[in-house]
Amino acid sequence: MTRLQSRDLLASQGAVIDRIVPQCAQTAGPGGMPPFVVVVELDAAGKVVMTWREGDSDFAVCFERRLGALSLMAPPHAPFYTSFEMSMSHEH
Repeated sequence: MTRLQSRDLLASQGAVIDRIVPQCAQTAGPGGMPPFVVVVELDAAGKVVMTWREGDSDFAVCFERRLGALSLMAPPHAPFYTSFEMSMSHEH
């Protein structure tokens, strides 16, 4: 990927996170959101065609389900794989 493509991918992933996290927030338990990873396969148009998840929290399941219905940027080639590695720590 070029630097511009990488920047666009990160921006599209950030927009997806900003959209999904509030939709799934009610599924987070009192301890917050446990870490998880979702790998996605994109087609030539950027549509999510397959997902794989590591982490079984309700939040992770919600995130993966909603992510599967979205699109990201059109990748430089297809199939294209990227991941969402989510961790929110509450360090003080």
